[in-house]
Amino acid sequence: MSIRRENVCLFFPVHPNPNVKGIAKEILGKRERIYLLDPLDYSDFLAIMRSAWLIVSDSGGVQEEAPSLGKPLLVMRENTERPEAIRSGVSKLIGNSPGSLKQMLEENYSVETWIKSVKEVANPFGDGRSAARIVRVIEEKLAAKDRAAKVDQGTLF
Repeated sequence: MSIRRENVCLFFPVHPNPNVKGIAKEILGKRERIYLLDPLDYSDFLAIMRSAWLIVSDSGGVQEEAPSLGKPLLVMRENTERPEAIRSGVSKLIGNSPGSLKQMLEENYSVETWIKSVKEVANPFGDGRSAARIVRVIEEKLAAKDRAAKVDQGTLF
């Protein structure tokens, strides 16, 4: 069987569970432009996500990473504990039926309005600068505590 969209391929990092690997290989293993991959390290996984046109996943972690990369995500779940991504418009909750996935893939391939709009959406999980802010607050608190200790010791006027 061939894929209808010749300019589209699928990279599928397959869970290492033998049952999952067996089913994935049986169903997808001999199809054109479908690449079944061993689990990836984080940097390789991010590289594939960065180069993707669209991401499809049921992973909670991927639901958090996709907005950081400005990538649209179809969430293959009935519900999610990360509704921020759905509300922001970065992700769409599509359930777990193959028919829903097919419909959403076709719809978004034909009309890329949503795909393109995701790049403009602010990350609902933050701007990526929280660590720097935390360090600054800790430094300010430590400096204030140090100043207060010097005042108590009479060394700061």
